[in-house]
Amino acid sequence: MEIILNSKSKFILLQISLLLLIKPIRSISHRTISNKTEIHIAAFLPYPETVTGYLGLDQVESVKEALADINNKDYMLKHYRLKAIFYYTKFNAGTAVNDFIHMVAEKPIKYGIIGLLASSVSEVVCLTTKDWNLATISSSSVSVTMNNRDKFPYFYRTTLSDASYIEAQITFVKHFNWSNIAVVYDISSTYSPTASLLINRLRESNVTVGSSLGVLQIYDHAIENIKGKFSLPQRRCIYQVLSLPLKYYFCLALSKSKQIRVIITVMELSGLKKFLCKAYYSKIYGKKYIWIFPGYYPERWYHIADEDVASVNCTTEQLFEVVKYSFAIYRSFNRNENVTKTISGKTTWETYQHFHSIPRITRIHDHLKAYTYDAMWTLALALNATDTQLRENNRSLLEFTYRSSHIMRIINKKIKESSFQGLTGHVSYKKRERVEKVHILQLQGNITQGTMVTVGIYHFGIERVQFDTNYPNSHSITWPAGKPIKSPPLLVITKLTVSSTAIIIFDILAGVGILFGLGFLLFNIINRKNRNIRLSSPHLNTIFAIGCILCYLDVIVLSINTDHSEITVKNLNVLCGTQIWLLCYGFTLAFGSLFAKTWRVYRIFANKTSKIIAIKDWHLITTVANLLVVDIVIFIVWTSVDELQGTISTITTIDDPNDPDIRIQTDLHYCTCRYFPVWLGIVCGYKFLLLIFGSFLAFETRRVNMKVLNDSKFIGFSIYNVSVFCLLGVLSSIAVGNQETLNYCLRSGCIIVCTTVTMIMVFLPKVLVWKDAKSFIEPSSHIMTSSTTSGRYDIKREGNRFGRYLQLSDLSKLQTMLQQKYKTYHKLRQELATLQDVVNDLKHRYQCNHS
Repeated sequence: MEIILNSKSKFILLQISLLLLIKPIRSISHRTISNKTEIHIAAFLPYPETVTGYLGLDQVESVKEALADINNKDYMLKHYRLKAIFYYTKFNAGTAVNDFIHMVAEKPIKYGIIGLLASSVSEVVCLTTKDWNLATISSSSVSVTMNNRDKFPYFYRTTLSDASYIEAQITFVKHFNWSNIAVVYDISSTYSPTASLLINRLRESNVTVGSSLGVLQIYDHAIENIKGKFSLPQRRCIYQVLSLPLKYYFCLALSKSKQIRVIITVMELSGLKKFLCKAYYSKIYGKKYIWIFPGYYPERWYHIADEDVASVNCTTEQLFEVVKYSFAIYRSFNRNENVTKTISGKTTWETYQHFHSIPRITRIHDHLKAYTYDAMWTLALALNATDTQLRENNRSLLEFTYRSSHIMRIINKKIKESSFQGLTGHVSYKKRERVEKVHILQLQGNITQGTMVTVGIYHFGIERVQFDTNYPNSHSITWPAGKPIKSPPLLVITKLTVSSTAIIIFDILAGVGILFGLGFLLFNIINRKNRNIRLSSPHLNTIFAIGCILCYLDVIVLSINTDHSEITVKNLNVLCGTQIWLLCYGFTLAFGSLFAKTWRVYRIFANKTSKIIAIKDWHLITTVANLLVVDIVIFIVWTSVDELQGTISTITTIDDPNDPDIRIQTDLHYCTCRYFPVWLGIVCGYKFLLLIFGSFLAFETRRVNMKVLNDSKFIGFSIYNVSVFCLLGVLSSIAVGNQETLNYCLRSGCIIVCTTVTMIMVFLPKVLVWKDAKSFIEPSSHIMTSSTTSGRYDIKREGNRFGRYLQLSDLSKLQTMLQQKYKTYHKLRQELATLQDVVNDLKHRYQCNHS
């Protein structure tokens, strides 16, 4: 298991221990061979030469080859012979620290360190080398943590750091205008800093990081413990308590919910295979998605080895489906270059031919040999330049000790000024970062012959990606969909609107209703002095007609409000309030006038006392006005506190079946506010109470059948009609949900039918009576039946007597006379009851006398 020592106190303790254990080295006798003094460097490599492979023998031979070439150059270290002392870390930070302690404790002095292939090993060693004035040149440590020059002032690398790859990734992403990216990474000291830098740089470059997921492999928690803790979507999710498979599923669901098409991974290979397996089952692959991986994975890394079978529930074929046409960003060089001479005097091809001629040398990861080779040359050239500068002042490298900070500053400067042709290309540094071309690679081919090919090159100097390159073996990008994808996909927004046919039909019906309303209104005004019209309260009829017209207008406003194609947000807000209050005011005026007339009938015929009740039209108009004032007050408070606003809600978002780069989003525009249910409840509750009371009055006066006094039967039926359609309209709106056309038809239909039926029931009898020029009461006789809660009463009068009442032109006088007759009727009944008592008493006495 690899040990990562990241506690600063441990390194301080280590340094103190070394200082106490090791005596200051003031003068060292260097071994002299053939008039050249041996100087030494330390090579920290993973494994010794007895281990065959690119991390063992290959690395050792690379160092030996570089030393041989350096020592054979007359201009290199003229007075010295460079040698290397090998230390083998086995990728273990603890072993590396132990080796470092022995290195500085043992003679001879080392003038620098090369190797350190693993970032975790480099970090723990280089935290201490600055106090021992030792330059360190790594051949493959890529961690961005090492970019901290306060902690690692003497650290360099011949490879590129992750920071350099990040700049290439960002440039590549921006080249195709991908503006919504997901970043998935392992939570570790190696991967987390890189991912954090990548996320920050993406955001600085105006690229949205729609999802960033840090994965820590802990398997303790079950699925049911997670559902209550997280909700989609979230912008950033670092899960330290989730089981690994579920974390992968959750992140993939998050990526799908945000419509992310480009996914960048910064992960260890074993975890990446598990993640890609979940991606396969979640269908996050194919022509709609692009994956970008690190380039340091081995060839055909997606193959499922025997050791992977237990942990990865996918086959090689399934993983290949995910990674097919994926991209990688990595260093690369042409190992077959046989024209340009390197600093050794040999071409790259000649050097590799020599490497491959060595027994047991492998051809795997040839680039690691080259970076180690160039690391040796970089340090050697810096020592050579330092010795040249020192000799100008009659000094030399032999004066170097672990406390020689002055000499270390010269070595550090010379490394930064390095510029030579190495095996990996031209070696130079800019801001202590290696300047090198970065290759954009793509996995092309089938599952058996698939390979990473160069499709583009990133140039640090011009900071752009060149795709039309003549680089050897370069290829064109293969896009699964035949063209570059879009991330996010092009969003085509459609608005959920009502069918134009439905709008036209109901607008025509509402227009016809308005014309009828205006016609009835004019009829009522023109004939208001007609005896029959006057007896039916023409003022209330006028109010009723205006209310009906407002209800019809509400249907037209509703039509405009459901077609948002040409409506601005500001106008939509105005329409929201207009739509609600037209219906409320129209209902209050129309139903309120019916309610007032019914209430008058109820008061007259429910009166059992001898007191005369006179209810005139202005009393009823006042009642309607009071109901309207309540509406106005509610409207003012509602608008002031919580105004209705036009709101957009996404109903559905689906992929275009004909184009994977297009998403079709359906939006619903509707009116709402923060406490809309509360305000709607207040308004509907108030109207509902009015409906209940009106229905009660209609029921109580259902047997009143005096046309000259009121329209009780028609009004009662109208109230029932209004109640039923109001309830039907509310329930239907809830039931149909987002079916906008059906919702509109039901609402408009209820308003139009309810208003039309009520208006016909109120006005049509008056029109017919006026047309036939007939009286409201038959000339021969009339029967009035009154029913109250106390019982039923019949009043018969001769037609000629009622004829006198019909000559009255004032409704209030007629009401007074009716009440007087009703009072007489009660008195006669009382007298009759008294006479009946007298008769009963006489009968009783008569029976007593005869007995």
